[in-house]
Formats: sequence, structure tokens, C-alpha cells
Amino acid sequence: IWLDKKIITHELIWKRIYLAMEENNTALVRKLGLRLSEPEFDDIKLWLRVHQNNNLINNFQLFDPNNLFHQKITIYALKKIGTRNLDLALRNYRDLNQRYNFSDENKYDFYKFAAIKMFAMDHEKTELMINDIPLEYYDEALHTAAIKSALRNADWPAVIKRIEEMPDDLKSQDIWVYWLARAYGEVKDDYTSKDLFAKISNKTNYYGLLACNQLKQMCPIEFAIVEPYRADKIRLLQNPGINRAIELYRLKRFTQARLEWNAIIKKLNPKQQFIAATIASDLNWHDRNIVNFAKEATSENTNPNAFLHLRYPLVNQSSVLKFAKKYNIDPAWVFAISRQESAFISDAKSRAGALGLMQLMPDTARKLAKQNKIPYRNQSS
Repeated sequence: IWLDKKIITHELIWKRIYLAMEENNTALVRKLGLRLSEPEFDDIKLWLRVHQNNNLINNFQLFDPNNLFHQKITIYALKKIGTRNLDLALRNYRDLNQRYNFSDENKYDFYKFAAIKMFAMDHEKTELMINDIPLEYYDEALHTAAIKSALRNADWPAVIKRIEEMPDDLKSQDIWVYWLARAYGEVKDDYTSKDLFAKISNKTNYYGLLACNQLKQMCPIEFAIVEPYRADKIRLLQNPGINRAIELYRLKRFTQARLEWNAIIKKLNPKQQFIAATIASDLNWHDRNIVNFAKEATSENTNPNAFLHLRYPLVNQSSVLKFAKKYNIDPAWVFAISRQESAFISDAKSRAGALGLMQLMPDTARKLAKQNKIPYRNQSS
């Protein structure tokens, strides 16, 4: 009926199929495929087979090298392989490209995946891959990886070039205004650097405060400890979902606790979210109060700075101060990196495999531990 009334068009069916494949919802893909022509449905069935067995892309009898959708299926499988073994995926791509001569769209779709994966792995050929991709094929994820790769290499001219190349809506984000200002400062263009810092120095977010510090100004911070809405807090503590999350947290079942907490938070109004953030802070559950304050919490306050001590908690302060002194590290740097990278989630694990408060890759952690003679045991979470 929807197709007859053109509520769901052929184009929308394909868009939904792509989304369903991203979500591994193969049942929906098969159901939607029934709405397509027989040749198209045959391609969908081939895609589903390759989804189950990525190595089928080496069975050339199944694929037409001139069929752009067959190319897309092949690239899809290469990216799946690349999530497990990037070097293998790169070798397979080079071999298969001789047969397919991949279209630019499919070629750079794989290159984008590979570049982002390489950056996450600190691969020695990251810059080569990034530089092989034309700007017209960049998306936000690739822009971000390219800039961070240049930052990692302290290549300040490249940082400037890559931020300036971003679309205006991305370039205007506080994070990139800050790093663009830093980069101009590093190449001795102090006028441009200070002008950019000034644009965000009146903001009380992470990069606004860093910009204020760079300008050596008095930052607009007022720390005030206020007991908000005591009666409302007591009432919210009677919420069964909040109680389940708290009990899971106390049992150290952190993943389940966060899932329960997040499910409840979505149903609360801004005022209740603010109160929930203070409850999380009372429990020393700092990652939840950081996240909640970042979203809606300060909307209930005339002075958002009043609760910066909750948005920027000094977690594990005694340990940080002790070891920062021992290894001659600025403790403010430790707090800042931990908050930015993991929001102080001790069991944080990224898709790339980075672990812990400061999101170190295991290989990096082992090398640093060895260099500094710090005991280290392999961690899986």
C-alpha cells in the first residue's frame, strides 16, 4: 500500500537497506529486498551472503566487475575484514582493484575507512592514505582524523590547512577554533592566534577555558556549591530506574548501570536531568554527572558557572597529585585528558581498542610502561 501511494519510494527502500546493513539487521534487509526487482533482490541476497562470509569476495564467479553495486559489496566486505586485520584488507584491496578498477566513489569509500583506522592505530602510513583522498570525499570523521594526525605529528602548517579546509559549520566548532588558534600561534602568527582565542575565551566549556588560559586572562568562573531542589532530589531518588542504576553502580556492574541510567535520563525533563546529575555527583559517579551537565543540566540555572565543580570534577585527586609529582607531569593536564578522553570512565574502551581513563592503545601503554619502569599487565577492558 505504501509503495502504491508512493509514501515509500524505491530510493527510500535502498536508503533503509543501507541503514539496516549498518545495524546488522539482516532480517529487515531481506524483507525490504522483497520490494525490489528480481535482479536487485539477487544482489541483496549476494550482499547478505558476503555479510556472513567476507571471503566470498575472492570467488570471482559470483561478481561482475562492471557492476557498481557488486563493487560496493566488495568494499563493504573489505571494510569488515579491515576492522579485524587492516593490513590484510589493504592487500586484498590492491589485488581486487586490478580486477575491478573500482569507481572513485567505491575507491575513496574504502580509503576513508582505511585512513581513519590507520590513524586510530597510529599506522606509519596514515598520512600517505589521508593525502591520497580528494577533499570532495571528506566527511566529518575523516576531517577529524586528518587534523588529529597532523596534531600528533606537530605539523602545524598541516593543522592550519586542514582546519581551514573544513566546511564552515565544522570549522566554527570550539574545538577547531581552539586548535586553529594554537596552530597559528605555533607558526608565529600571533595576531590571528589571539583573535581566534578571543572568539571562544568567554565560554565556560573545555576549549573556552583553554583559550582563556592561553590569553592569560581571568577566566569567567565562579565556583558555588549549592544544594538544588532538595525535595525534588528526594522525589527523583524514588524513581525505580534511578534506583536500579544506582544499585548496579554500587555492584560495580558499570556497563549495565550506565545503560539503565541513560534509559531513564532520556525520559526526564531538563530540570530533572540537572537534579540527576547532582545525584550522580553525590555518588562519585562522575562520568554521569559530566554527561548530564553537558547536555541539559545548566539550563535550569541563571549562572551556569555555579556548577563547574561538578562538570569538571577532580577525580582520583590524591593519586593524580602523587604520581604527577613523581613523573614530573602537570596534574591539570592529567585531569583534562582524562575528562576529555573518557569522562573518567575507568572501564572505557573505544572501537579502536584504546583503554582506560586516558584512552591509551595497549601497545602504547606497554611501551610507556617499559620506558618508565612501571608494572603493567595486559588488560582487555
